[in-house]
Amino acid sequence: MKYDFIKKLKSVYPDFGVARKNADNLSLPEQRRSAFNLFTENGIPSKKDEEWYYADLQFLDKYDFEPVLEKASDDSVDDFIDRMKFNTDNANYLVFINGFFSDKYSTVKKYKADVYLGSLLWAANDNEKFSGMISNDFAKSEEPFVNLNTAFSLDGAFIYIPENVELAASVHILHIIDARKKNPFVNLKNIIIADRNAGIKIVETVSIIGDNTGFVNSVTEITAGCHSFVNYYKFQNESGNLHNLNFANIVQMDSSLFESNVITLQSKFVRNNLNVVHRGEHCETSLNGFYFLEGNDFVDNHTMIDHSLPMNNSTQLYKGIIGGNAIAVFDGKVLVRQDAQKTVSYQSNNNILLSDDATVHTKPQLEIYADDVQCSHGATSGAIDGEALFYLRARSIGKDKAVSLLLNAFAADVIDKITLTELGETIKKQIANRLGIRESDMCRLLENE
Repeated sequence: MKYDFIKKLKSVYPDFGVARKNADNLSLPEQRRSAFNLFTENGIPSKKDEEWYYADLQFLDKYDFEPVLEKASDDSVDDFIDRMKFNTDNANYLVFINGFFSDKYSTVKKYKADVYLGSLLWAANDNEKFSGMISNDFAKSEEPFVNLNTAFSLDGAFIYIPENVELAASVHILHIIDARKKNPFVNLKNIIIADRNAGIKIVETVSIIGDNTGFVNSVTEITAGCHSFVNYYKFQNESGNLHNLNFANIVQMDSSLFESNVITLQSKFVRNNLNVVHRGEHCETSLNGFYFLEGNDFVDNHTMIDHSLPMNNSTQLYKGIIGGNAIAVFDGKVLVRQDAQKTVSYQSNNNILLSDDATVHTKPQLEIYADDVQCSHGATSGAIDGEALFYLRARSIGKDKAVSLLLNAFAADVIDKITLTELGETIKKQIANRLGIRESDMCRLLENE
């Protein structure tokens, strides 16, 4: 049966007025209405839109998605959440069920400083200081799904790290999509602020529970203040029927450091948009990504770094292993404006194809209007390195095991950049398990060196 996604949204939008009565401080009613009208007027992107050429959005009309308009009671998901947590006690957990903060399942350490880790809705309504930080800049966006998020978002994560505070414990944002009774459509809005000289490491994951199909539309705003650092990790390892659109806008002030690692090990449909703007000088930006796709998985990574001021550095390293009928897309852009002299920027996307039916579309781009810069980009797609394979085979390592070891080493360039130990170790183990690599295999390889 075919459904009409926009028609469904129009039919439920009048009821949304009641649902958002406590969320006007996130987006005012007129802003929501304007954003909703822009989305419905412009419609769903298609192949005619270059930025969406490879992303098939027909799933929106395939399933009868129900927008989540109110918080439901917390059904027991204890075991499910326990499986999502990493093996560490040094972490804060912000748990959201169908987009709403769960006080029952969240655990936040006590901090003496003016640190806030919790619900965006609570921050907007209950704290005068924080309500002034809730931005509505995304209203009337050129991005249709950001407008849709503005129209329907009711909660999300709000993280504020005050001046001169560096959190030793990481913050894990766990989004549970409950699809046990219906096909939920969930809008998430996260705001993360690291003030001057502040520091934080954040992991965000989304998982679905139940046999139905879920659609998540997520928008994240991150501000890295002067001399601050923000490490932002997205871990996507979802084998269920989840369609996930993510849009993140990052603003960096003077001498700030922003590092992103987007790891996708399984995905029915994932689109990641990551846009960084330099609002200060001497900024450092590092965007890293790794995807390991099989079957009919699909991942589409779009990045944009806007070098608007001088003396800023950026690197992008995305690598992928694609097998089966899977499809990967990398569209990375570096914009160096006329005033951005002394810019240093490097961009790379490398892929290994494991089957004849695996597909990768890669498009690294440089747009430069300054003359005193150092910028380069490149992309590769191909099979396993024959010389490296021969080297291992010559050391009495079977072909299948040799291929697995080479793929593991290929992934390590990105995975080793993860400075959050509990996340890095989890990902390494999962990749090794999928490749059939045991610790004894690594020891044997070292003995042959």
